[in-house]
Amino acid sequence: MPAATGPSPAATSPGLRWLRGALACGLAAAAWLWWLESGGNQVAGCGGGGCGELLTGRWSAVLGIPVAAPACVLYATCLAATWAVRRTRAWMWAGAVLLAGAAAWFTGLQVFVLHAFCRWCLLSHAFGVVSALLLVVAARPAGTIRAKALWAGGGAAALLAFLLAQCFGPAPATYRIQMLPELPGPAADEPPRLGPRGQARVLVEYFDYTCAACRTLDTELGSVLRDHP
Repeated sequence: MPAATGPSPAATSPGLRWLRGALACGLAAAAWLWWLESGGNQVAGCGGGGCGELLTGRWSAVLGIPVAAPACVLYATCLAATWAVRRTRAWMWAGAVLLAGAAAWFTGLQVFVLHAFCRWCLLSHAFGVVSALLLVVAARPAGTIRAKALWAGGGAAALLAFLLAQCFGPAPATYRIQMLPELPGPAADEPPRLGPRGQARVLVEYFDYTCAACRTLDTELGSVLRDHP
């Protein structure tokens, strides 16, 4: 009678369990960010940070799709492959290049372009970097150099295609038009004002609630009003 077969040691090694845990955490973070991007919900705990700039701004989508959506696909594919693909681990090099490259790209956008930071996005990128490192560790002992190079090159090509599509593809709409019922207020020719009428100088303020610069300016205007009532 043949001996009963169970999971191979490689399939149940501690390193592989850590890898699956990191990928699962990254998938959960990307799925939550996808939900936020799709619904335009306020990000809890972000305060006046860069969450709005990241989740609803110029770099929030690629070809009209929220960037968290392909992140979910990538995490889910890598996680499923740790069980489904047993013959080779060379594919892990492609996953590592994609995860690490995407984390570097979006972190660089926050540092050098937007000058604003989303702590939840950074957490998601941290899971991507950890997953990429664990993928490299798991893939090193197996596969030929040629196979590793081919998979890593394929991952780099896919990453480049993503970056080009986001840079040169259609930019996402960064505004939302919402029709509200007419609210009671001053007459059409009498806009809301602070201070008496007939002043020699009048300052007109245009304000956007989603604009970080507007919020800063509003604080400064408050100081001006206190100093020059």
